[in-house]
Parts: sequence; structure tokens; C-alpha cells
Amino acid sequence: MVDSISRIASALESAKDITMEAAAVASSKFGESYYAQYSKNITPEQLRMLLNSRYTTEVKDGMKRIISLMASGDNSIDPEAYFADVVKNIVSEDYKVKSMVCVYLLKFAEREPSLALLPVNSIQKLVTDIDPKVRSLSIKALSDIKIPSLYPILLHTLKKLISDSSPIVRNEVCFALLKLYREKPVEIEEEVLILLKDLLSDSDPQVLSGAILLFNECFPDRLELLHRHYRYFCEMLRYLDPWSQAILIRIIIRYSKEFLPQPVCVDLSTSGGSEMPLSQFFSGKHYPSNYKTLYHPDLELFFDNMKYLIFSSSPAVISECVNSYYQLSTPRELQNTGMLKKLVNVATSSTNFGVKCSLFEQIVSLAICDPSLFSVLITKFYLLPSDQELIAIMKLKTLSIICAFNTQEIVSEMKYQIAYNPNPNVVTVACDVLVQCCAYTTARESRILEWLIKHMESKKLQREVLDSIINIIRKLVQKNPQKHLRATIKLANILRTQPTLADNARAGIVWLFGELASIEFRICPDILLQLIPRFSKEGPETRLQTLLLSAKLATYEIDGINELPTDAIEDAIQNSRIMKMYDTVIYLSKFDDEFDIRDRARFISSIFETRKYEIAKLLFQAPKPTVQHALQNQSDCKRSLSQDEAVLNVVKDSQFQTRDILPWNENVKDTNALREPAQLKDYSRYQKSFSSTSYSSGRMSSKGEESTTYKVPKSPGTPKGSFTSNQGKKYKLQSLDEFFSDIPTRTVKPKRKIVIQEESSSEETSDSEQEASENEGSDESSSSTSTSCTESSLNATTNNE
Repeated sequence: MVDSISRIASALESAKDITMEAAAVASSKFGESYYAQYSKNITPEQLRMLLNSRYTTEVKDGMKRIISLMASGDNSIDPEAYFADVVKNIVSEDYKVKSMVCVYLLKFAEREPSLALLPVNSIQKLVTDIDPKVRSLSIKALSDIKIPSLYPILLHTLKKLISDSSPIVRNEVCFALLKLYREKPVEIEEEVLILLKDLLSDSDPQVLSGAILLFNECFPDRLELLHRHYRYFCEMLRYLDPWSQAILIRIIIRYSKEFLPQPVCVDLSTSGGSEMPLSQFFSGKHYPSNYKTLYHPDLELFFDNMKYLIFSSSPAVISECVNSYYQLSTPRELQNTGMLKKLVNVATSSTNFGVKCSLFEQIVSLAICDPSLFSVLITKFYLLPSDQELIAIMKLKTLSIICAFNTQEIVSEMKYQIAYNPNPNVVTVACDVLVQCCAYTTARESRILEWLIKHMESKKLQREVLDSIINIIRKLVQKNPQKHLRATIKLANILRTQPTLADNARAGIVWLFGELASIEFRICPDILLQLIPRFSKEGPETRLQTLLLSAKLATYEIDGINELPTDAIEDAIQNSRIMKMYDTVIYLSKFDDEFDIRDRARFISSIFETRKYEIAKLLFQAPKPTVQHALQNQSDCKRSLSQDEAVLNVVKDSQFQTRDILPWNENVKDTNALREPAQLKDYSRYQKSFSSTSYSSGRMSSKGEESTTYKVPKSPGTPKGSFTSNQGKKYKLQSLDEFFSDIPTRTVKPKRKIVIQEESSSEETSDSEQEASENEGSDESSSSTSTSCTESSLNATTNNE
């Protein structure tokens, strides 16, 4: 009884251990958090045992622990101490184990170059592996090991693998060549160039993507290499990966500018339909709205294939597509393709801050060249609560450029942003946009000015916002002081009723009255009279502007007194109310706490005391330039569709510069013969197996029928309804009935039936035997003996029974 209980207990303990191990294995596949806790309990001794185990699962667990130590930076176990144990697993049959060994080798190869050379032979053997993933992994591992002694071996290996049947391997060859070129650009330039020419002729889009990246980084100026591949690249543009698409578009733009004639614009508004090259047609301020554009067939091929990229999800591809139309075509073509709407949608919906900044910068550049491009997309640039400051500012700058097309809605939006946006920098730019809207409609100036004054009175605004509002008011009043005299009087009431207004705002208002003295002198002495009693309580900026206001009024007063007789001038100056206020302000300023105000007071008083009134007049009565807000700069917009001169007020900040338009080559010769398509290299025909994948790739490489993955032009030599196998044999596609109709029909021979009758008499027996022998002699098709006849007779009898 005791023995049986102990056996049951031991069995339960064994089952518990097995369950725990199974749970650990399962967690490594399904539960990453539990596996992380499990892997932390692996001791250094257990880790070494796992790495040296003969079971693939245990080796994989050990490698996962090594990779987690490398990624987390855990110093409890030194991964470098297991270099030999890890590297020897490169011969493992498991692909994941090989991948993790290569990652480990990449990190510690430079620290231990002598040990890193040990697995090179094993890695090199993987080049001949059956699995293409293993072959590409071996190339990646060899190219990532930065040991100069391996470069010749790697280059020799790449020369062999450039004709590998798998596109994965050939694509990895492109990146390996790129890594080699970065290390030794001069020594291997010619060899890489020879291999690049073969890679550019590859028929697989995946390999072509890597070849384009290799060309762009290693030989960006060797555009002549693309002559025989230009048309093929245009046809394959939509099948490449997104990064290669963006780079290829950039390359084709430069190629077109260099080797293709520029488009010709035909003016349809004239009777003769004058023709002019694209660069000259858009060189002036305005160009006809009714025109058509004639393109070279190769350039038109590029545009036709690029239209499919509007559905791309890559912001880089959309940006380059818009740039290609900007460089090679007209604004109308750019609008008709829908690329602008796609660009704005990607810019507004992207969650990447860097991508949004780059796209909005491009939008601002395009709006500078032609504000009408975004006239129907104004609402897309309204601010959102989630917009970062820089994005909001770029949206507002775009609105300031295109505000001529819908001023009313933009004014309403800017008022809302000024009133409720908490960011002072954004509010400042919104104020500038509001002023820009006033430039297009003078009827709204008075209402905008009154709204700004009311907003300044009703809320306690931040210093930056007040500065911006005062500058806007100053600009509008200076532009037409008689029209805005009523608003100016309201500013005087603000000075009187709001003594707690910010110092910079009060100073700006005082400066404005000093500039208005030449137009409406009557209200200025009253303003100065209100400021003198509170001079000591005002801020430093307001006190300084009060001093300057008194000096300006004194110069105007002296100009009026100088018209009196000579004897009355002196008495008029001493008895003048304005001169007495001036003396009071000078006296107060000489004892001010600010040294700048004291110095200004001494400087001004010295001019008046020495009676140098002409100098004072030049200093204080000289006309001041109109305040230029941040968004306004008079500039010619070369490609503007608008006939309104106000549209020429565009952004020209250092941060937002228009993309330079590459010049066209004026000495282009007829290069159509150079662009004859080259023969493509289809390495997939070297595959030894026939599968659905190879069938599709065979169709694509031979340019036969349209496959499910890639659409390539048909070859004239391949008839419809046929395809070419990997071995180069042509087959005709057949229906099921046609397939079975080829099977030859077989005639079924009738079976010979032998009936044996049994008789009791000897005579009948002898007669039957005689008849049987006669039948045997008469049958030409039978060659059996009497023995075989007997056996067949027995079999027949059995069947009958």
C-alpha cells in the first residue's frame, strides 16, 4: 500500500514538472510577458547549457535570452562571454536561430574581429543553401561584419549571387554592394558599376527597387546609365516599394531636365496659337488662362504611370509626385491630377510631426508660386486644437497667401483664433493674417480696426498679443488716418480709462498719436496733458514715448510760431502752453530712474536750448515707414494665375523658400534611339522547381499575360493564351475538355469465354477433347499449351460457380 502511494506521488510530481516546462514553452510562443519572467530566471550556467543543447527549442530559448540582454542593456549577464557558444549555432537548421546569431555577430564582430572570422566559413556555406531566405541572410551577415579582410571575399560572393534565381537574394546583393561602396568607394567603384548595370536590367520589381537605391547613392550623376532603362522604369514605377518610388521620381525629374525637350505651351487665346517653351511661357507675371501643353512621348509616359501613385500611402511618394508636376508641367495639370488634394490630406492627417512640417513647407512654397492652387482647399488649413505651434503657424501663413479668394471666411476664422487661442505666438500670426485680409478689401478695414480695439479693451491680453494688435492698429491708421479718425479717438479713451493697460500697449498708442500730429494736431496736446500727471506711475516705455511726443509737439508749435513777426517769437515761445508741457516732461525725464530716458532728455533739451530747430524738425517730423507685418513682403509671383496685383504679397521668409526649379537643357539632341529598351534579365528561369510563384514570375518576366501581382506590357512574340516556363519551354493553355481530348481512346477487347461441359460417357469425353483441340488450332490469337488451357478452364469453372 505504501509503495503504491509513493509511486502515485512521484508520478504527480513528474507531471507537475512536465506541466511547468510545457507552460514555459507555450509562454515563449503566446505570452511574451510571462516568457520575460521565465527568461529572467535562467542562470548563466543554464544559459550556457541551453546554447550548447542539441535540441533546437532549447537553443532558441537561449538565443532569445541573449538577444533580450543585448536589447535591454541588462548587466547581470555579459552576452559577450558567450561568443563562442552563440556563434557555433550558425549551423543550426532553424532559420530564427541563424537570424539571432547574425544579430549577435553584428554587435560584437568589431570588438572581437579574430573570433568573428571563425564562423565566416560556415556563413559562406549558407550561400549555397536551398532556402533563399538563408542565402540572403548569409549575404546580410557577411556585409554587416565591418572587417576589411572580408571585403574581397564578399565581393567575389556577390558576383556569383547576382544571377541567383531568387529575387530576395538579388535584392540583398544590392544592399551589400551599397555597404561595400560606403567602406571603399574608390577601390571598388568600377566593379560595383559593372554589377549595377546588370541589376538595373533585372525584371523583378523587388530587385529593381534595391538597384535604384544603389544607383542614387553611388552614382547619382551618371544619368546616361538610364537611357535604355527609362521607359521600363516608367512602366514599373507603380510596382516598386515606396522609398524607391520617391527616389526614382526624383531621378527621372533630373533625367528629363537633362535629356528630354521641355514641353511646349500653345496659347489658344490668340488666333495663330503661338507656341512657346514652358520656361518662357511662365516667365512673366501673368500668362493666358486658355492654353494647352504638348509633351514629349517619353515624358507623357512618365506622367501616365505616375497617376496611379495618387493612391499611395507614403507621404514621400505624394510629395515627390507633386514636385514632379511642379518641375515638369503646368499648374493646371497639377490641379487636374488631384495630387494637391492628396498632399493636403496627408499633411493634415499625418501623426508624424516631421512629416507634417515637411509637407506644409512644400504647400507654402507652392502657394507662393501660385495662390490659386489651394483656393478650393481653404477650409483644410483652419486650425485644430491638436495642432502644434509650428504646424498652426504654417497653416496661417498659407491662409495669408490664399486669402484673396475667400476673405470673409478667413476673417471670421482669424477673429476666432485671436479671441480664444491660448498660444500667444499663434495669435500674433493670426493678427498678421487679419491685416493681410485688409489688403484685399478696404471696406472691412474699419470694422476689423474697431473689433481689435474692442477686443483689446475687453480682455487682459498677453504682452506679445498686445504688441501685435497695437502694431496692426498703427499700420491701419497710418495707411488712412482720416478714415480711421473715429477709431483713433477710441484709443485716446483707452489711455484715459485703462491706466492698468500693459506698458507696451500704452507706449504704442502714445507713439501713434505722435505720428498723427501732422494730420490731426488738435487732439495731441490733450493726450499729452493726460499723461503728465501720471508720468511717474507709467512704465518705462510709456515714459519714453511721452518724452518723444512732447518733443514732436514742440517742433510743430515752433513751426507755427516762426510764422509770427520776429519780435513776437520769443514771447510766443515762453507763453505757449505746449512749450510749458514740454519743459515739464523734460524736467521729469532728467531725474528718471532709467538712464536711457535721462540721456534722451538731455539730448533733446540740448537741441532746443541751442535753438537748432531745423535739426529737431528733421529728427521728430520725418515720416516713419509703415509697419511691415511678418507675413507681408512685396514680391513678384512668376507663375501666378491671378490678375490681381494684391496676390503678389506673398511669404518670403528664410524658413520657407520656394523649391528651386531645375533649368532645362537648351541643347537637347534627339535621344530617342538611346532610349530603346534593353533586354531584361530574367534569372527566375534558373529555378529547378515549378510552382505557382514561379509561374507568375515567369509570366511577368516574359512580359506575357497580365499576372495577379504586376501588370507589365505584353511581348509581341508571345501569343495570347500561352506562357513560358522557367526552363524556357512554351505551353498553350487548354481547357479541361481539350486536355482530356488528347488522351488516345483504347478499344476493349472482348474476353474469351470457355465453357466446359462434363459428360458421363467416354465417347462424349473424347468428342469434347477433340473439339477443344480443334478450337485451339483454329484460334490464332491464343498460344497457350494444354496445361494453361486446363488452368483457364478451371478458373472459368470457378467463376461460373
